[in-house]
Amino acid sequence: MGGRSVAPPRPAPAFPVLAFPALARHVYSPRRLVSAVVAAVLLAGCATADVGATPNAGASLALEQVEVHSLAGGYLAGRHAGGTQDVLASARFYDAALRLDPGNTNLRRQAMMSALLVGRYLDAATHAEIVARLEPADPVAPLIATIAEMRTGRYEAAQKRLNALPSNSALDIISPIITAWAIQGQGDIDGALVALEKLGDSPGVRPFRLYHTALLAVAGGQTALAAKAFQALRTSIGGSWVHALLAEGAFLESIGEKAAARALYQAALKGGNNLALAAALARLERGEGAQPLVSTPVEGVAEAMFGIASLLAQEGANEPVLVYLRLAMMAKPDFPEAQALLAETFEDVGDKRAAAELFRTVAPDSLLRPMAEIRHALLLAEIDLKDEAVALLDRRISANGKDVDALTAKGDILRQGEDFAGAARAYGKAIDVIEADGQQPEARYWTLYFSRGICNERLRRWDDAEADLNRALALRPDQPSVLNYLAYSWVEQGRNLKKAEDMLKKAVADRPDDGYIVDSLGWVYFRQGRFEEAVAVLERAVSLKPGDPTINDHLGDAYWAVGRRAEAGFQWRTALALKPEAEQKKDIEGKLDKGLPAERLVPGVD
Repeated sequence: MGGRSVAPPRPAPAFPVLAFPALARHVYSPRRLVSAVVAAVLLAGCATADVGATPNAGASLALEQVEVHSLAGGYLAGRHAGGTQDVLASARFYDAALRLDPGNTNLRRQAMMSALLVGRYLDAATHAEIVARLEPADPVAPLIATIAEMRTGRYEAAQKRLNALPSNSALDIISPIITAWAIQGQGDIDGALVALEKLGDSPGVRPFRLYHTALLAVAGGQTALAAKAFQALRTSIGGSWVHALLAEGAFLESIGEKAAARALYQAALKGGNNLALAAALARLERGEGAQPLVSTPVEGVAEAMFGIASLLAQEGANEPVLVYLRLAMMAKPDFPEAQALLAETFEDVGDKRAAAELFRTVAPDSLLRPMAEIRHALLLAEIDLKDEAVALLDRRISANGKDVDALTAKGDILRQGEDFAGAARAYGKAIDVIEADGQQPEARYWTLYFSRGICNERLRRWDDAEADLNRALALRPDQPSVLNYLAYSWVEQGRNLKKAEDMLKKAVADRPDDGYIVDSLGWVYFRQGRFEEAVAVLERAVSLKPGDPTINDHLGDAYWAVGRRAEAGFQWRTALALKPEAEQKKDIEGKLDKGLPAERLVPGVD
């Protein structure tokens, strides 16, 4: 590329470019519903004072007995372990302290929570029975105890426990759903539906009521009611709840409405990439039958717990998310969606190794398995196991050379490792698949062309890069990242400056707080000789992204151009301190020694 090519056009977009969708966070969440549920379940979360991350997926963790010599020592050790995300150690210390003071309700509650979080469900249930008796208002103990009862078919006992809960408790939103499933377990589908009505019909909770109405109707063989409830749910929220769409699709397939199920999956996929939906459609096309999401009453409870966890995950409430996911997995140990969301939660809190292991162990026959393998590979790359990640993807590609998702993920990993040639080849193979037989690529594949365009630009294959970036814009007009990358590339070459300015103004209007895009707009002003305008915009860019060497370098150039030489030197020194790449470092050192070369102040050609 010509012009000032010291720095790459823009930092490569965040890893990965292709936004592989979250596996399990597909629950409808209008603000009213989120507010109501979060208010309730965060209260439940208060019982989890020492919740931390647990290093295991679905299996329980063995608890080696430890000895403590004082009650205070055991309690403090348990709190410290929980605070450092070591729930296994926390559980050990609380159990040890509890042996010294078995009547201590607070210790009992902490031991209950720790046992739940390490998957020791029998121990958690034993503690929960005692906590529920001593502290009737505790919000978590009755959930654990009820699930334990329903797991062993004691539906009437579970119903009695739920009916005895104090009114206006933290469980008012959850208990009608669990009660309905307990009644259904007793063979009374009509009574179950009546119990579910207590959930109400406010716009916020209506989707939950409709969803569980549909599931209960399916379980009770009431096909017409199930179809009506699923239809009402889609009318209410559209196709935003993927888990519900999968449930409806499985229902349609089970009653022989395969064409309707196919249409449902296809329509949902038009709204965006979702590998679980794509896998469901592929399974249907292979003639394989669907498994119902709920086969037993306690699995209906698992759905309720998972739904709450999904809502909380969208709010970033990671500690109660762990609690409700473990409750879901207590109710349904083989629950890939809950396992996947647990992995995503670990990823959110920075434990990428635990997240990778959870994705690795998603059941091979799960619809989520293809997506989980992709996420597993991407996480391996993020923890510096790139060779293992690429090998995993290569095995998938060898089995199916048309696996666009695996090819794209491989490209993303290679691009992040700056193997731009290898990445471009991987993206190219994926593009060959989506363009096979003259097909028009779907809009969601704009990221593929963008990704390959980045690689081609970094390889200085500008004509190919420009073609890819324009193709990305054709599929996703006015996409800010693509507008920015293409426009900035033109600015660096000193051409199409007015068009680049117009594109960057659009991008800034869409993302006014993106420091990179604001910097690009300031830089196009600079390259047109509009130095005062450049200073104002670049100052804002630095305020938005103070740690970027290129943006500080640009502001230094602009200060120099308007005669503010001391400030220019300060910005250049700041840029140097931010560890720029070698070529840019050499350029900045030259400017600090001799100033900005006069030819840099000559406007580019439009």
